[in-house]
Amino acid sequence: MAVDRTTVDLAAYPELVMILLGMRVNTASGLKTLLGFRPRIANAAQDVPDGLLSHETFLWSLFPPHAGIRQYWRDFEALEAWSPL
Repeated sequence: MAVDRTTVDLAAYPELVMILLGMRVNTASGLKTLLGFRPRIANAAQDVPDGLLSHETFLWSLFPPHAGIRQYWRDFEALEAWSPL
């Protein structure tokens, strides 16, 4: 069986930053926390801040629930400028 491999040319983004955050829910209170974070995370990326190239949410598993987000930023300076901290 032949393997089809593809790559992406990231030369235009030499300082690309990828953020991967996840949360596994082990208790009912953890589910409440996860559901509380969801709208805040969605709203944060909705306006597409300068430097944010992509924002994805995903679910690793349902039992136990394990959700996450992945973001690609042009560079660390753009991420830091957007960060509320």
